[in-house]
Order: sequence, then structure tokens, then C-alpha cells
Amino acid sequence: MKGRLWDNGIIPYEIDEGWSAYRKALARQAMRHWENHTCLKFIERNKTENVDFIFFTEKPCGCCSFVGKRGIGAQALSISENCAKFGIVVHEIGHAIGYYHEHTRPDRDNYVQVFTQNIMKGQQANFHKLPTGRVISLGQKYDYNSIMHYARNTYSINGFLNTIQPIPLGIKPPGIGQRVGLSAGDIEQTLILYNCPKCGSTFQTISGSFFPPKMNVNAPRKSLACEWRITATPGEKIILNITSMEIFKSPNCSRDFVEVRDGHWKKSKLLGKFCGRGDIFNIRSDTNRMLIVYQAATINTHTGFLGNFEVFCGGTLHVTSIGYLASPNYPDDYRPNKECIWKITVPDQYQVALKFLSFDLEHHAECSYDFVSIHGVLDKNASHVATLCGQTVPENIVSSSNQIIIKFVSDRSKERGGFFAKIFAKYNECDRKDHGCEQTCINTLGSYMCACRQGLELQSDKRSCADACGGTFKAPIGIVTSPAFPELYPGSKQCTWIIEAPLQHIVVFNITYLDVEGNDYDDQLCEYDQVNVSSLLSNGKYKQHGSFCGTKRPSIIFSESNVLEISFGSDDSVQHTGFAAVYYIVKLADTLVIMQRKSLTLLVDPNECSIRNGGCEHDYVNTLGSFQCICRTGFTLHENKKDCIQGDCVHDIFTVSVPPMYGIINSPNYPKYYPASKDCAWHIRTLPGHRIRLIFMNFNLESHPECYFDNLQIFDGDSSKSHQKGRYCGRRVPLSIDSTENHLYMTFKSDNNVQKKGFSVTYYTLCGGALRASKGKRQIYSHPLYGNASYSSMKSCDWFVIGNDGFNIKLFFKEFDVELADDCSFDYLEVFDGLDSHDSRSLGRFCGNQVFSIKSYRFEANAIVFRHPLN
Repeated sequence: MKGRLWDNGIIPYEIDEGWSAYRKALARQAMRHWENHTCLKFIERNKTENVDFIFFTEKPCGCCSFVGKRGIGAQALSISENCAKFGIVVHEIGHAIGYYHEHTRPDRDNYVQVFTQNIMKGQQANFHKLPTGRVISLGQKYDYNSIMHYARNTYSINGFLNTIQPIPLGIKPPGIGQRVGLSAGDIEQTLILYNCPKCGSTFQTISGSFFPPKMNVNAPRKSLACEWRITATPGEKIILNITSMEIFKSPNCSRDFVEVRDGHWKKSKLLGKFCGRGDIFNIRSDTNRMLIVYQAATINTHTGFLGNFEVFCGGTLHVTSIGYLASPNYPDDYRPNKECIWKITVPDQYQVALKFLSFDLEHHAECSYDFVSIHGVLDKNASHVATLCGQTVPENIVSSSNQIIIKFVSDRSKERGGFFAKIFAKYNECDRKDHGCEQTCINTLGSYMCACRQGLELQSDKRSCADACGGTFKAPIGIVTSPAFPELYPGSKQCTWIIEAPLQHIVVFNITYLDVEGNDYDDQLCEYDQVNVSSLLSNGKYKQHGSFCGTKRPSIIFSESNVLEISFGSDDSVQHTGFAAVYYIVKLADTLVIMQRKSLTLLVDPNECSIRNGGCEHDYVNTLGSFQCICRTGFTLHENKKDCIQGDCVHDIFTVSVPPMYGIINSPNYPKYYPASKDCAWHIRTLPGHRIRLIFMNFNLESHPECYFDNLQIFDGDSSKSHQKGRYCGRRVPLSIDSTENHLYMTFKSDNNVQKKGFSVTYYTLCGGALRASKGKRQIYSHPLYGNASYSSMKSCDWFVIGNDGFNIKLFFKEFDVELADDCSFDYLEVFDGLDSHDSRSLGRFCGNQVFSIKSYRFEANAIVFRHPLN
């Protein structure tokens, strides 16, 4: 085991840059947990100094780690999304530190019983008892509470059978498998394993004080060594004051002393070595770590010293190659009412490159509350580069000089996870004359890339440019434009676009702008430049809808199949500005509805949001002559009508106040990942006598056998106290769900760990259903839009009304207006005395508007059926 220990307790690491901000923060929180209770130090890997290091990534094994240091360079520590929990990451780091599972100790049979028949196939190796020479417990007792111990049902074949259980030691057997944090045994064993000093501690706070223990002059002669480790976040620095110092004085403080170093270990820069009497103030670090070592080798009555420290943010950071910067208290939530200003400086002839690896600040349209602002510095003048907030990781930022100023501000409320950034000293390769780009050279982190002007595309040599056009589209809505639009299209150009819709759908194509060489006459031949539109039929042949040129826009085109082809051709003479068109993919069954409702105005109306999203932060709805910005679930529209701010997540939805009688509910921030620690509720209501149906279109929540972490719950009523219809998580799309009556209640909960894309569900009303009659009056409406619009055609609704035994049911008609016909043969309401409309007696079929003279019915049975077929 000794060969697998990390030298000096220093463990370099890297984190996969593809990880989410949450997983990155989780890894750092778990490492800080180990640091806080031991003398271990986890440091960002320096490629020139650290050959061996831990690489946090994701492997097919899910969550796994090699035991101890391998000594062959990078060693993977895998954390998959499904096991990205604090306690599990602490457990896996324990393996990398040097620990096997506690239940594999050679003496484990004295403490636990393993049931091999209940273990999942392929996982038996995790329960094997290891030989004595392989596992060294350093004289520590068997630790049921260890973070390295499995739970009773870990890797159980069905999740319920025990795979391991303690041997009874009393009335109540000890618990096993906790994943809360390190146990006292874990900490003690690590202190011994890595030979940590007997006194001292780790500080991860913004201030604190410490002092060595008093020495007993009557005790046997013994030297004393203490170590205090102060750790702040990258970008913070430490001020230390030493007062009441009374340490035996020797030449060069060679015997007894207190030593302060600017860093994490004994070879870090020495800030001072002190002994004798007096006070030393204002010892400042240049890094975010400070090491204080105290040694007392002389038996005397000297009292030692008192140390006080304080952490502050801001100042000048000199970066020669790579550095790091984080919000105060990262990876935990930043503190309120903070203001930090950093001046980042890299060597001359270099630029400052800033890459945010994690970013989670309070959202606001104007970034008025919590924000990061960045200013470039050129010739001592500062210029604004960006102001950032929200949860979207910003693009990389490269300064125009070797200096940049970064300011972080938090207000007094709504602290979030903060940011973590990597700083590079960047050389601008585009300043070289031999970069080889035909048109534009773009400087990137560590390299550069070539780019082309609008309407042109980069060729296979990644240097030269040529005209670009054509492609295949499958999105439900999109835009097609001529090459270089709105600039002049190039000559001698041939382009083809294919719009492919699903089966049973068509493409609606609308040319909203046309300026192509040719004339505006109806009999034009478009012999020079033209836009051709054709449908690809099922027999493989094309049916042309037209060839267009000039400036007169054609009528809207409806494809005759699910594939529409648009081709554009130009000759080598005159060029114009070209064309722009919008397309929509529509269900074939909806085409008639679109035409009947005259909704084609939406198709011919220019889409104001086609450029830069119309200024809307999230999404938009294009309306006739205008547009409206909308926000994703969990956000509300700002008063400027374009930006979105985080709002509450409780919704009361009445489905039929205005058409349509349906809607869509999305998880917060859908289709992006939902936020952590979210609690949402939706109360969906419709008119009495009608029900609600949910149809799920997409579903992806964090998976768990009992949906313990993130879940969607659905209740058949008006609150979470109603009967539960289901509890859902994972990726399996739930089946459609119908309410029993006119209320349905949904709740969504996410924890602070793994986030997924969430769900999108359509809700709409169903007529009919089973109703319970009571002593009080209850209402039934003929159709969901009652009071706003007439009932629609081709509907048939059945209501089953059930009363208590020994009671009859009364029916009152307050209003009645159904199409009148002889024998009520078209639209009618029919009532049956019983639940089976075939065997029960019909009490009448009604139509017209004269039923008001019939005040009530008294039924012999305790159940009736209403039937309302509308032709």
C-alpha cells in the first residue's frame, strides 16, 4: 500500500470539461470535504509539474476508481450522471486515496454476513474478502459507519433482498452504507495513513484563529509539530496576523519557530519564519492557500502564539501560463453583499484568455443584481467587454491586450453556485502573416481557425472559401434564403434544398421576399435566374408548383407529399438580392382546419422574429403584424416584454376560458436542463362534467427505482392530498392519464444533483365521465366551451352519474339549446335510468330549447346515464 500513497498527501486532479457545472462543483465539494478533515491537499494539475493525477470523467463502469495512486499518469475516477451524489463522490475519492471497501477486510466475517446468491451478476468481485497482506487497517476497528462500506441492498438482484448485513451485536444492529460524509473512523485512519501532524487543522472559512496546545513542563521531553492549512477559493488571498508570540529564540529560528508559506506544501514560497517575542502583522499570500507550520523542540514555559486570518477577494493576479479564478466560497454558493475586483496580467505580447468552466449567477434581464463584468485594458484605458449573469456558460473571452479587469458583485439575496474560470496566457496566432486564411482569421484558445463571409463556406482545406447553399431540413419550421441574402447572390450558382416532413404531414411554403432577375408578368419564363418549387410524389416523380422570378411573390404553396424541393439557379450576368421564404410542417389532417379558420394570414405575415429571435430572450409567438415574446416554464416576462426573469413555479390552469381547449406544460427551462432544487405544481381545471387527459410527448428525469431524487407526481383531484395516479422518473414516457372528474394536480421536484431535459406534456379536455351525486347540487355542462362558443360537430359524450344506496337522483335543466329536428334524430340528449344504456330504460331523448318546462326528473335507480351524441 505504501507505494500507492500520494506523495506528501498532495493529489493533483483534472475535471472533464464536458461535465455540467453541477458535477464539477460536486467533485470539488467532495475533495474539500476530505481536505477539511485530514491533511490531504487536492490541487489543480500543473502539466509541467504533475505527471500523476486523478482525472474526473465518466467511464462505462459508471462510478468507479482505482485504489490508490497508479503512478502511470492520468487515472480515471468515473462519476456517471446516475450516481453523481455527494456521498458517492466522497466514496470514490476514498478509493483513489488508497482505501478498499470496508466490508472486504480480512476480518469482515466477524462483523458482517454476505449473501452471494442475492448479488447482481458481474458485481460479486465487490464483495470478495481480500487477503491480509493486501488490506492494512492500521489497527483500526471495523467501521460499520465508514463511507467505504456498502449498504444492505447494494447490488441486490431485485433491490429488496440483502446482499450484506451486520452480524447482530445487540438488540438493534448497526446501520451500514451511509453516504453522508466521512466517519470518525475514516478520518482517524487517514490521519494515520498519511502521517498527518498530531495537532493543527484545515480552515475553509473567511476568517478564523488558532494557537498551538500548551506544553506540559512536567511531561517527558518530546517535540511538538503542528500544521494549519488555510484554503480559499481561486482569486481570493489570505492575510495573517501573528500576535502574542512567545517562542524560544534560537539563531535563525532553527529550533522552535512558526513558519508561513504561500501555498499548500513545504516547498511553497516562504513568507516568513519567526521566533522570540512580538507581533507580526499583515502577512499576505499571493495565492489562495497558506500553510502555517509550528515546531517546538525545546521544553520551556513559552506559550507559543495566536494566529488570526482573514480571506479577501480581488487584487492583481499574475498568470504566466494557466491560472484559475472563482467566485467567493466556490464550489458552494457565493456569499451575499460581495464585491471583488481582479486585475489579470499576463506577459507582454500575450493576451488574457478567459474560459468559464462553471457559471451560475442570479438571473436578471439587465444583470442588475449579481453579475460578472469584464473590462479590457489598453493604454491604461478600460473598455467594457461584457456583463454576465444567469446560468448559461458564457463564450470564451480573449482580451485585446495583456491585461483584463474582472468584477464580481452579489447583492443581499438569492445566492447561487457562482463561477469557476480558467485563465490562459494566449498568443494571437492571427497576428502572424502566414496563418493562411483566405478571408477571416479567428483567434481561439490555444489555436486559431479560418472563417468565411456570409453566403460562403469553408472548404476542405480549412483555409479557402466558396459560395454556400442548399441542404436538407426536417425541423417543423424554418427559413430558406438565397446565397448571401440580403446581399446580392453570386453568379453561376445552383442550389437545392429538400424539406422533409414526417408521413401524414405536408409542407406549407411561403416566399416572403422575392427579387430575382426576371419580370413580373404572369407568363414569365424565368429564363435567366429562377426559384423552382416541386413536390416529390410517392411514385418518385416531381410535380412542379412553379418557377418564380422578378419581384411579385407567389401564393402560398402546399406540398402534395411530405417532401418539397426548392432549387435556385443564377446565370453569370445580372445578380439581385434573391429570396427569403419560411416553411411550416403541418399534419395532413390539420390542413383543412387551417384553411377554414383563415389562419393563412400567419403564413403570409413576415416573421419579425426570424432575425436574432426578435430580441426575445427565450421564445416568441409570431402574430399578424407583430410578435410576442414568451418565456419558458419557471420564468416570467420582464416589464420590457423581451427578457425573462425567474419566477415561482405554481400554476393554476383553467383549460376552457377561451379556445383552444388544450395546452402544453413543460418542466422549468424545457427543452434545456431543468434547474436544481425546484418545486413546481400545476392545478388543471375544466368545467364540471368534463375530464382532463394528459399525453406525454417527451420525458427525461433523473432515474431512481423509487423516483426518490427527481420526480413528477400526478394526483386525481385538486391537490397533492388527492389519490395519486402515478410517480414518474427516468426516460420511459408515461402512458396517457385521464382524470376521474374535472380536476388534475401535478407536482414536479428536482434535488440539487443531476439535472435532465425534463418533460413536455399536452393536456386537453374530455367530455363525459363518471360523476358522484351528493346531497348538494352539482353542475354538468354540455361542452367545454359552454358560454363562449357553440358545441362542435361529430361529438359523442356519456356521463355516468352514481348516487349513494337508498337515494335517488334529481336532474334540473337550467339551460337547454340543442338543434331541433323531428324525433331528435340529429343532435340530442338522451337519459337512461341505470348505468347500462343498452339494458336500462330510456327516460327520454331531448332536443330544441323547450326542455325548461320540465323542472326535474326523479329516478328510481341510484345511477343514470346521459348520452349526448352531436352530429
